[in-house]
Amino acid sequence: MAIIGSANTAFDLMQDCYRAGLQTTMVARSATYIFPYEYVMDPHGIGAYDIMPLDAADRLLNTFPFALDGQFSHGLFAHLASQEP
Repeated sequence: MAIIGSANTAFDLMQDCYRAGLQTTMVARSATYIFPYEYVMDPHGIGAYDIMPLDAADRLLNTFPFALDGQFSHGLFAHLASQEP
């Protein structure tokens, strides 16, 4: 089975296929940066995952205006990635 794309739904499908015992390949047009779970929980971020249930934190963080979200995410992830060896 082939999954075209590398957005959130593609990863959900990959997990479902794995659980069903299917061999699956993900095909993407360009490189995809997958950031570690620790980045989401980092104290330099908003900290929503520390103070509210997962579904509420997801809703809060995924409803930022696009322009604001892009600036915030880019700056935060650039900072965190610069700390990696």
